[in-house]
Amino acid sequence: MHVSVFCMTFQELGRHDDLMSLFYILVEFSCGQLPWRRLTDKEAVGRFKEDFDHTTLLCHLPGPQFKEFLAELQNLNYFTDPNYSLLRRRLMECMEYNGVNDNDPFDWELPVVNTSNSSCQPTTASTPRYFFPILLLLAYC
Repeated sequence: MHVSVFCMTFQELGRHDDLMSLFYILVEFSCGQLPWRRLTDKEAVGRFKEDFDHTTLLCHLPGPQFKEFLAELQNLNYFTDPNYSLLRRRLMECMEYNGVNDNDPFDWELPVVNTSNSSCQPTTASTPRYFFPILLLLAYC
């Protein structure tokens, strides 16, 4: 459930809703799940998101830059223009903070390591490597 609260409550959607969905996707890519993942009722998910302190999701993201990213999103409404320059800048800063550059390989381009149980696992840090190329693509949009 990556949609904004406004989508859950059937309100008019705008650019801010797309950006909030992006934030949810980045959180899920980074930590593997969202807090409301076990809720099945759409209305319950909407209520949960309305009452939820979204700043608690920041601990799952790979850099302090997302604090300002989220603050920008939370200040938006249907009529305000997102500060895309700021958002793009924060994504680029996050990549730099994590030592990622434009030429880094995707996770599927990295060599695999054979473990004793003969399963293959990519050599990754705590944040999945596919997270950063996504940031790169977003930063250049």
